[in-house]
Amino acid sequence: MPFSICYGRGGRGAHPTFCCTFIALCLCLHALAIQDRTQRSWDALYQLKYRVITQKSPPLLVVKNIFIAGSITIKKLDPAVQARINNMIDSGLTVLLGDANGVDSAVQAYLHARQYQQVRVYCSGERPRYNLGAWSIAPVETTFRAGSREYFTAKDIAMAQAADYGFMIWDQTSTGTLSNVLELLAQGKKSVISLAQQHAFLTVASVADCEKFLSFMDAEAIAKANQKINLSQKIHALRAKQEPLF
Repeated sequence: MPFSICYGRGGRGAHPTFCCTFIALCLCLHALAIQDRTQRSWDALYQLKYRVITQKSPPLLVVKNIFIAGSITIKKLDPAVQARINNMIDSGLTVLLGDANGVDSAVQAYLHARQYQQVRVYCSGERPRYNLGAWSIAPVETTFRAGSREYFTAKDIAMAQAADYGFMIWDQTSTGTLSNVLELLAQGKKSVISLAQQHAFLTVASVADCEKFLSFMDAEAIAKANQKINLSQKIHALRAKQEPLF
């Protein structure tokens, strides 16, 4: 603070009243400056807090129904897969299952052994081929020829529509499991894939994730998938749907 102004030339002091008034004025201006900076800081903090409070959070994913499916070549569940299913049981989820051999029947046997009742078995036609726990059934009407690929795919599409999430147990070659993953993704739903050969899990939530799990397929399996379910075309369509235009 410039107190030197209170002293004249030759060390003679200025008028005391002037000095006191000047000092008081400087103190007031200093206090006002501090108050202004403090107020601006509080205003900025309030605005930040307001933006944080009013900012919309993404909706939480509530999983109630989980679609479990997989390859018919898999007859036995890996312990890590059983642990995942145990988590579903502990969470009280409703398990949507098909009526085929392989993973469908293996999961049915496991849930039946656990005496779990929140299971719904889907079938194309009137009656399921497998329903070990005598659970509730969901018959799916279809006009496709009985026994054809399209006939059995109808129940898979119905399960994907009713599910909130998917859990696929895959031998890394079967096309039916691939179709289920792509159908869920087309509906904006995630799935977890159990990779049988790697004893690992992969979450699929985007087309980029699809390309990851395709890396676990050999060229012959991919060619077979392109022939049976038009795999490359479906992935291309999903990519066009997910990528922004601009």
